[in-house]
Amino acid sequence: MGRKLKVSLETAKRVIISEIMSDLYTHHENPHCYNTVYLEGTMGIGKSTIFRDIVKFMTEFTGNEWGFLDMRLATMSASDIQGIPHPEQQSDGTWVMKWMKDAVLPGVNKELPEYGIILMDELNQVKEPAVKSIMYQFILDRKINDYVMPDTWYQGCAGNREEDGGIYDRLLAPVRGRMMILEIEPNAKETIQYFKDNDFHPAVIEYLESFITKGIGAYEGVSKVLHSYNAELEMSGDEDCDNYIFTTPRTYEFVSNVLKSHEELKSLEKQNEAVFKYVTDRNVLKARLCGLMGAERGEDFYAKYILRKNISIKDIREAKWLNDKTDRELTSLKTYMDETEIQRYIYVVMSDKETDEGLKKAVLKWLLYIKVPSQTIMVMYNRLSENSRQEMIHELHTANCMEMIKTLTSNVSSSRINL
Repeated sequence: MGRKLKVSLETAKRVIISEIMSDLYTHHENPHCYNTVYLEGTMGIGKSTIFRDIVKFMTEFTGNEWGFLDMRLATMSASDIQGIPHPEQQSDGTWVMKWMKDAVLPGVNKELPEYGIILMDELNQVKEPAVKSIMYQFILDRKINDYVMPDTWYQGCAGNREEDGGIYDRLLAPVRGRMMILEIEPNAKETIQYFKDNDFHPAVIEYLESFITKGIGAYEGVSKVLHSYNAELEMSGDEDCDNYIFTTPRTYEFVSNVLKSHEELKSLEKQNEAVFKYVTDRNVLKARLCGLMGAERGEDFYAKYILRKNISIKDIREAKWLNDKTDRELTSLKTYMDETEIQRYIYVVMSDKETDEGLKKAVLKWLLYIKVPSQTIMVMYNRLSENSRQEMIHELHTANCMEMIKTLTSNVSSSRINL
């Protein structure tokens, strides 16, 4: 059957490069053997970005500069693409109609490099019949009336899906029959690696990696955090606006930029403390993040960002205990008692069923060590499984952490503890 194949962005990128290199480096009878690739997928996942990455790749590989032209077809009229007809006198004195072409097109715009890619974005949002007709000719014949695209320029197309809630017009069969069509399936592992390669803020990467679990489906949790858009909810009307703000990889790029700008503004406080504190207030940062990610996800990210700057969960997890002391300095939560987000985050870590028991035990040992209120100890202790409770007591006893055991037993029924 003719269903779309779902591939990752990395696979799509390799497919397009393979098409270009097949045209450049192999022998073939046809004057141009490149197949125009159309990428369809949800918004914000990087469809247009990979075309820019391909331009960079081909520039480095060939040693020739490659250009990039982004044509947003949904906002263009027929005259924007094909030009305006105007009379032109020939050498024999006769007059003919010629097309005054848009100066941005390769071959017309002499400032563009010899090689390059034209991305025809938002292809399935085009409503105007004249524009559709022009695209038929351009995609198949690489021509628009008397304009012919240079052989060393290549086309690519992209568009969103119908269920993504935007303007959508199913591509007509004659168009679909002229392209190689792939549907992009988000790949969390690839996305995180892309973020690392492109210098995203470390807090963004650490936040996403915190949702990675062990074993099969390790990145399922990350995928839900990366792509929280609910197509079914959107199509049904979303009366409660639960899907009004959602996250995509593009969101996390914006978040990364917000954190970098926030920290840079903070570094300028000495120049004008009143003004820079005014715009870097904690509530301002939280609002900026929630405006991008939604209230729930934004507050969770903000809490982990604050935690990252003040308390190291990694150090807590890896701490070795002996005689009620640890092998490393662990910051006291009491130092940040006004940081309710940190306290809430600790509670979430202990309450989340997906948090591994090893981390929960490490956090509880730390809470015992810094002597948080007894009510907190009891609540956190009850978040452990029965096996983990017994294991932790045994570990503390083996490490001779008698003071921590005493603190625990004074707040938890002794009938539940077996040494």
